[in-house]
Amino acid sequence: MDVLQELAAGGLLVQQVGEVGEVGGPYSVTSEGAAWMAERLDSAGLE
Repeated sequence: MDVLQELAAGGLLVQQVGEVGEVGGPYSVTSEGAAWMAERLDSAGLE
């Protein structure tokens, strides 16, 4: 499962902001999404 699918499963805290291939990618993670991701990475033991 890729990160965006995991975010979607976690409540879709990602907003599409551009086209695939643009610098930064097509998605912008909301602040809630960033906090959720940090929590996920923490619990997975990743830094």
